[in-house]
Amino acid sequence: MNRKLLAILAVGIVLLTSCVAPPPVAAPPAADVAAPAEAPKASGTVTVYASPQEEWVKAAMTQFTKDTGIKVDYVAMGSGEAFTRISAEKAAPKADVWWGGTIDPHIQAVADGLIEKYCSPNAQAIPAQYRDPDCYWTGMYVGFIGFTVNPGLLEQKNLPIPKTWADLIKPEYKGLIAMSDPAQSGTAYVIMATLVQEMGEDPAFEYLAALHKNISQYTKSGPGPITLVGQGEALIGINFVHDTIMYMKQGQPINYVIPEDFDGYEIGGLTLIKGGPNPEAGKALIDWTLTAKAQELAATANSFQVPTNPEATVSEESVKISDVKAIDYNLVWAAENRKRLVTRWTNEIGPLPR
Repeated sequence: MNRKLLAILAVGIVLLTSCVAPPPVAAPPAADVAAPAEAPKASGTVTVYASPQEEWVKAAMTQFTKDTGIKVDYVAMGSGEAFTRISAEKAAPKADVWWGGTIDPHIQAVADGLIEKYCSPNAQAIPAQYRDPDCYWTGMYVGFIGFTVNPGLLEQKNLPIPKTWADLIKPEYKGLIAMSDPAQSGTAYVIMATLVQEMGEDPAFEYLAALHKNISQYTKSGPGPITLVGQGEALIGINFVHDTIMYMKQGQPINYVIPEDFDGYEIGGLTLIKGGPNPEAGKALIDWTLTAKAQELAATANSFQVPTNPEATVSEESVKISDVKAIDYNLVWAAENRKRLVTRWTNEIGPLPR
């Protein structure tokens, strides 16, 4: 091979060598990456302030423990009393969940910084009008105001069964009507807020003053008037109808009337108390309560509110929404004006002679 050819080959070898890709560089060892933290598993005991009828509360909490293994320590109290207690315990909350009761004080508790935001995955099944878009509260049932009557005793006195709100202030019913105390009972506040929203505030307070003359007793709890009517200590009570139905099934000689002129209603609230001792267990209870299975337990315990979960079966004994001439009840307004209206009632109506 001549020198010229050798030179050409040498140049080619150099060119080929320069075109070969360099060997891959080994990647540095991967740093240890922690697995995503799992949500704390709910366990232990959940403490509950429960405002519906205790028979339902007991049945629900017993079933919740069976389904989840989480124990329940509950205290039954009206929604007005529950609000007062949660407010008093703000610095050191004793309970995890406020279960049931009229929504107005729940909303007021949100405004007062007493409630923790919680977006339950099961809340998506609840219609939008029954839950807070910001996830502070969710409705678990709907109930309507009505009149509990003792037909037999009214007939003995030759008195007609009242059909409208206007009937209740007629003089023939003086001393024969029972109602809960707006300062202590969420039921009574819904009654008062309904009247104010329908009539206007000053006319509503004139009506409440006239009604006061016919009141024999203001009870501490919303269902209290029903017991008095059943015992004949009053002939008419103003309360939520689902409570009346429960007492009727127990054999009380009573019936109920849905007002023909207009009516108010409640949404039963469900909230997580801020700073409670076991928030994970509280969230588990809220999730469970919003299921159809849990809401259907109400009727088995003689509580006949209308469930908010559309998949839950509504008892045939519950009031049909189509039978109620419900006002456009403004929940937010009712909550924002609760303290002011209760104070006005306490100062202007409560002290009046009867």
